Amino acid sequence: MGKDCDHNDILLKRNGTDQNQRSITALDPNAVKLHDFSVEDWMAFAHAFAGEVNYFNTDTNTTDGENWQAFFIAKDKIKDLLSSARTNKDLDPHLTLFVCFLSLIEFSQNRLNNLTKRHLDFYYKEVLNLRHREAKPDKVHVLFELAKNASEVKVDKLTALDGGKDGLGNKRIYKTVEELIVNKAKVADLKNVFHEDGKGVKYSEIANSMDGLGEPFHDNAVKWWPFGHPTLETEKDVPNLPDAKLGFAIASPILVLKEGIRTITFTFDFETRLKKDFSKESFDEALEVILSGEKGWIPATINTNSSFLTDKKMLLTVELSAGADAIVPYNKEVLLENFNSNNPIARFLFTTEADGLGYQLYTILKNNKLKKISIDVQVQEMQELILENDLGRLDASKPFLPFGPQPVIWSKLYIGCQEALNKPWTKISIDLGWKDTPFYGEGIPNFVEHYKAYRYDYLTNLGKQTYTLTTDDSGDELDGGRIVKNDTDFKVDIETLNDKNWEPKIPENEGVLFEKNDESYRSLFVIEQPQESRMTATSKSSSSKKAKPTIFDEVKGYSKKTTEKIKGDINTLFGNTFLDFQKGIMGGTQLLFDNAIQQENFSSTAKKGFIRLSLRQSFFHELYPKIYAIALSKEEDKNALIPNQPYTPLVETLRIAYSASVSKHFDLDASSNSVKGNLADYLDESLELFHEHPFGQSEEHTYLKSKHDFLNDVGCVLVPDHDKGELYVALEGAAQLQQVTLLVQVLEGSENPEYEGVSTFQGNEKLEWAILSNDEWKPLNQDFILSNGTDNFLKSGIVSISIPKEATKNNNRLPGDFFWLKIRNEKKFDTVCQAVSINTQVTRAEFENNNNEVSHLATGLPAETIAKLVERIATLKGISQPHSSFGGVAKETDAKFYRRVSERLRHKQRAITICDYEHLILQYFPDIYKVNCLKHTLGNSSLSPGNVTVLVIPNIVDQNVFDSFKPRISKAKRNEIQVFVNKLNTLHVNALLENPLYQEVKVALKVKFYTGKDGNFYSKELQKDIAKFLAPWAYEETAEINFGITLHKSIIIFYIEKLGYVDYIKDFELLIATDRTDVNGTVVFESVNKVMPENAKTILTSVKPEQHKVEVIGIEECATM
Repeated sequence: MGKDCDHNDILLKRNGTDQNQRSITALDPNAVKLHDFSVEDWMAFAHAFAGEVNYFNTDTNTTDGENWQAFFIAKDKIKDLLSSARTNKDLDPHLTLFVCFLSLIEFSQNRLNNLTKRHLDFYYKEVLNLRHREAKPDKVHVLFELAKNASEVKVDKLTALDGGKDGLGNKRIYKTVEELIVNKAKVADLKNVFHEDGKGVKYSEIANSMDGLGEPFHDNAVKWWPFGHPTLETEKDVPNLPDAKLGFAIASPILVLKEGIRTITFTFDFETRLKKDFSKESFDEALEVILSGEKGWIPATINTNSSFLTDKKMLLTVELSAGADAIVPYNKEVLLENFNSNNPIARFLFTTEADGLGYQLYTILKNNKLKKISIDVQVQEMQELILENDLGRLDASKPFLPFGPQPVIWSKLYIGCQEALNKPWTKISIDLGWKDTPFYGEGIPNFVEHYKAYRYDYLTNLGKQTYTLTTDDSGDELDGGRIVKNDTDFKVDIETLNDKNWEPKIPENEGVLFEKNDESYRSLFVIEQPQESRMTATSKSSSSKKAKPTIFDEVKGYSKKTTEKIKGDINTLFGNTFLDFQKGIMGGTQLLFDNAIQQENFSSTAKKGFIRLSLRQSFFHELYPKIYAIALSKEEDKNALIPNQPYTPLVETLRIAYSASVSKHFDLDASSNSVKGNLADYLDESLELFHEHPFGQSEEHTYLKSKHDFLNDVGCVLVPDHDKGELYVALEGAAQLQQVTLLVQVLEGSENPEYEGVSTFQGNEKLEWAILSNDEWKPLNQDFILSNGTDNFLKSGIVSISIPKEATKNNNRLPGDFFWLKIRNEKKFDTVCQAVSINTQVTRAEFENNNNEVSHLATGLPAETIAKLVERIATLKGISQPHSSFGGVAKETDAKFYRRVSERLRHKQRAITICDYEHLILQYFPDIYKVNCLKHTLGNSSLSPGNVTVLVIPNIVDQNVFDSFKPRISKAKRNEIQVFVNKLNTLHVNALLENPLYQEVKVALKVKFYTGKDGNFYSKELQKDIAKFLAPWAYEETAEINFGITLHKSIIIFYIEKLGYVDYIKDFELLIATDRTDVNGTVVFESVNKVMPENAKTILTSVKPEQHKVEVIGIEECATM
């Protein structure tokens, strides 16, 4: 024997054993009959035998060569004669007696022929004491529906259901196996979200639809992945789910921004370091920013030059042009969505496709604890202001006299800017552009020149003798000196109204009214708010400095109504009661917000929102007529200086710019961890954080989280985390503390069987169930999941749930007046079966055999057979059976009994030989189609003493299979079979159960179809036919799946050329999958002339039909050939 021999070539020839090969004809007692003559055979024998018996003629006393055949029927006429006789009753009397005799002989004949069976029965049943396996009753899931006015109905255990008539006309009875309280709860909606690292976030608005958005299933083939799925490149008939909308939103009164050039800077501080591999230039593409407008959401632009991401900080600068609409309070009726706020809102939405920058930023931010959020707004070019002076309201749309037509000292201009002044502003700029100001040439102090006739002495002593100014002599010091010595002499005092008190502000230019700007004059007053006077949000630092309030009335800024509503809860520190209130009824910040929108004229009742400019001196309108009269009266002095008419301030433009800021802490420490302190922080609406979920929004705050004892972590994060697959089930009509039963119907066997280890459910790992409680998910443990028959959605079953008292409806995270259940799958999306439906008010019923004909046990009771109770219950509208029955087993037939016993006598319930392994598995696991046992094989070695590898292929007839081209069974099932066989072999042998290895074969060719054949249609048809040839079991469920098949190139070419629509082919290639991949991770195929399995575990199969490369030869190409 050669040194490299490893017997793999011998193992390649093994094809294993399938279920059909277990039925051996020789095992049938009726296969060979000891006496197999029929009536026709006996009559033919009698006719032949009569030919050998001489007929004795009594008249002649001779035989004369005659015989008795004339009394019988020739062989070729017997069948027709007997058939006619049974119909016409015209058989001759002597033949009638003969046929009756032969029919009586059949009793003895049958007894003789039954000798083999009687012997087997005696040995099997009397000696070995073996019996046929009895039938097992089938079970069925039944749904109940309440009558119109009923609220709850009790359906007792063993309630009889009408299962229709059996084959004998007798009524089938099914009885419920447990008590059921039927209530009004029903499934109103199904949604899901799927997120797997690197594959983006997908969602289904309507989970039980083709595309997740409501498209009906094709051909009513209802099946959907309950936890969503990523983009399935190989499943062309499965539409991609839409990308989910995720993000966060900030609500704050500071975002009331009606007009102007608006710049908003959001600063986010985190507790942990962020990944820094994100370019600031990518923010604009990664995030969509929209703000609440009057008629819709207003898009904004991110300034990437001033936005950045550092170790523990993210800064986003958002800009709105002067032409953008006003940012106003959130109005749910107009803007829809589900925010629990009346403040203006800025929404930040990520683009979550797998290769998008938004998804990259989302993964950086998720799960990072948030410390603080700050908002800084800067607004320029505000024009829509309230303007008044001492004489009344002013129109800012055209030039106006700010201090009246004859301003005097302390004349006042009131500027109303509620938007700026009702915010925690830091700086306000007032820009006045003056019109018709004096101009006497470049470099000349215009106001000084204009007022050169106005002297100090004239204020108290003006007359012809004292007025000495002439056009030739108007020196600065004459007549007491000039009143206006500099253009900056005209000044104003600036004050802001705060709580009915005018607070003086000192601008940077000290109130100078006229500053030269090229050839014109302007005023730019910049005032800053002292740090201690600024309005600030309740924060960690401020909370730590303030004494804890003893009663809620000490929490400033909220109405008495709010105070009274929650005072009781405060005094009891809440206990088990959750704070239930609407923040919209509050005073404080809410009043601030309203005032910022509704401008009002200045009056004595105004509390804030106005700036006052007061002239420190007049413009000398009262002095002008006096000087003018004196100057004209000096007739003797022709050179007397005539005074200029005083300048009356005329404003051409008025612009306001301001900046404001607010910040709020979202972390917790010992200084702010009291119930009252956190409550005050939560009630402060100066800044609110919301999570943007695919189906709604929820507020994020440590105080809200701290009210849930089921949350271990009450820290805040900026963005919601949707990890793996989540199915949301809306329960309508349910109530707290009620029990609800859910029927989860799945396509059993549709899960992916390839996963092993941590990718599958191990030990006590289960799907995680939770229910929504005030926008937080309360886990449902065994106290609330009373029973679960779904085995992690691997089989259809009933889940019984008790709704906890903490469950709430009308949440914001998910829509509707429902209780929302969440089922989370932390494994791969296809580790569970595809779902068909989820219904409520279900119980299980079992068939009760009352001497019925039970043929239905083999195939199951068809759906919709059970439609009524045996005894009607008035408060029930009806019942239904949505799916076929299951679990029924017909009584074992003789053939199956003999086969089982004969196999048992051969293997003696021990796994020793190859045949033992294969037949034992096929017997005890009828859902296995074929077993191939490879002796002394482990892994890639076929010379491994003490090891046996058993390959199993599932039965795919009328079964749901994850991939029909590569039928496999799940790891759990393989483990079950492996434990079974290892109990039956010896201690020196270890059996390992595996799925076969499937090696894909692909074809590439050019084809010419016959004239008149549609190229597009027949290209796809050819792809299917090639796939059918390579993997026939994927199309014909009864086709065999064989090991060790070798494919020659010529065989496939011959097959294709014989297809009725193919004229000829060329450039044919036969390709086999290798274990190599290209840079994109795609399997590399190589061209070969012959394909044979790599080892004894391998089965050749086809790629998906659309992967076969078929190129149609065009007319032009044909002409050149």
